[in-house]
Amino acid sequence: MASAGRGVAKVLGINVDYRKEADPLENSGASSVSSVDTYVEREPTAIEYLSKFTPSFGAFKRYLRSLFPFLDWIFHYNLTWLFGDVVAGVTVGFVVIPQGMAYALLAKLPAEYGLYTSFVGFILYWAFATSKDITIGTVAVMSTIVGNIVTKVQKEHAHLQAVDIARALSVIAGSVLLFIGLVRLGRLVELIPLVAITSFMTGAAISIGAGQVPALMGISGVNTRGPTYLVIIDTLKGLPRTKLDAAMGLSALFMLYAIRSF
Repeated sequence: MASAGRGVAKVLGINVDYRKEADPLENSGASSVSSVDTYVEREPTAIEYLSKFTPSFGAFKRYLRSLFPFLDWIFHYNLTWLFGDVVAGVTVGFVVIPQGMAYALLAKLPAEYGLYTSFVGFILYWAFATSKDITIGTVAVMSTIVGNIVTKVQKEHAHLQAVDIARALSVIAGSVLLFIGLVRLGRLVELIPLVAITSFMTGAAISIGAGQVPALMGISGVNTRGPTYLVIIDTLKGLPRTKLDAAMGLSALFMLYAIRSF
């Protein structure tokens, strides 16, 4: 039957084997590709590969400039900016002065060292970044940690002064932070879970707050360097010994919260 159909198609001039014929477009494409010389990319040598990661002098200059952003605006400074900076400086100063003195006491240091720390921080910070509201200086958590270290070291080495211990600790911590900043390892903070950071900050706030209540109420004889739960228990036991210091402390605390609310 198939042969009869082929015979009829042949008589009528119909090509039934058209699928077997080569596409002229394919033939022309294949011939054009075969006529073009192929290009083989040469593999780079080790020196050529490493040269891609070697910084140029221009890249080194841009890196140094990125470390000191003030170079982009210091030559365009004007009186309008000066007025805003004076207002911001006075505003932040009202916060930093009492805050620095209080945090110095947390670190077991004389009150004036809190002012020194805050002042030096502002002198250096403007060259690396800008902010009209941020305060660079002592913080509650760090002051508490420094105070604990000072107390522990003085127990083992009574001849050392608290100021000398704090200075040595500052040099060590500053060197570590400088290295982390230069090699751009700040992203390591992203590996710390937010829950851990929040829990640490909350615990530190409770510990600091509990340690300040005895001084606020004028209660003496409470070891504020002990465990937090013992500080709270001793404070509650010492409430009958509350002095008139509480009147000034509670009034100032009430005023601060009132101003913040309104």
